[in-house]
Amino acid sequence: MKLIGKIIALAVAVNLWSCSGGSQAQQKVLSEFIGTEIAIPAELNFEVRGTAVNARSTDPDFTIIAYLDSAGCTTCRMKLPIWQALVNSLKSEDIEVDFLMILNTAKNRDMTFTIERDGFQHPIAFDKDGLFSKANNLPDDNAFHTFLLDSDSHVIAAGNPALNPKIRDIYHRMMRGDKTRPTNKTRLCSEPHIAMGAVAAGDTVIKRFQLINTTDTTLSLQEIVPSCDCTVTHIDRDTIRTGEKALVTVTYIADSTASPVSRTIDLFFNELPLPERLSLNGYTTN
Repeated sequence: MKLIGKIIALAVAVNLWSCSGGSQAQQKVLSEFIGTEIAIPAELNFEVRGTAVNARSTDPDFTIIAYLDSAGCTTCRMKLPIWQALVNSLKSEDIEVDFLMILNTAKNRDMTFTIERDGFQHPIAFDKDGLFSKANNLPDDNAFHTFLLDSDSHVIAAGNPALNPKIRDIYHRMMRGDKTRPTNKTRLCSEPHIAMGAVAAGDTVIKRFQLINTTDTTLSLQEIVPSCDCTVTHIDRDTIRTGEKALVTVTYIADSTASPVSRTIDLFFNELPLPERLSLNGYTTN
């Protein structure tokens, strides 16, 4: 991280952290932690619900890493539903962010049950040998074991947004910057992003989105524009009156190459200045 970039990130992060209720001691630790480069050992293997994925072949603008040591009840501290909702929300805003959870423990039945029960669709690594901790000089304070990285793998914010809404706001501000994508004043889809998890190459995945016209104008579909020909989109009605619902079905045929997947579908309506964007992400496996 360039010096000027580190100074700006440090000033913003420490100021926001102080507003979130962090102590002076924690602010000092944060000031030393900001700008640190984080290494993810090549030997660390990530999986999505038991299926191995290549979680590091992408080059996102941001990466959130949640590292949990073996102290206490790991399954209690994972907070998977909160994390899934948070990551999906960020991706629905067109923020290019990856999420990685690293657990300093061996995989066990309770963890497998928790992941399956919560339907968690993002990468997790079981690091019983402590490879991640050995590769990085993390602060002793667990408050700094969850952090936000920039595209160069440098820490630009720290704290657990799954536990603290003020920290969540810090992450949002750091990632949005001045690059917030303009959107219509009213979203038609309350959940415009779906995480597919691990998908075998060549498989067909069908996902559905529900639109609700909450505007005071009847909406007429103008065009559907996908980011890739590997998706086929069907909407069950071309005209949506005020208060009516429409079902959008997206069929995705998985790539033959094992890699992260990110696909968008823009629905243009004659009456709206901007498209309603729907998105899918996941990991294609061999």
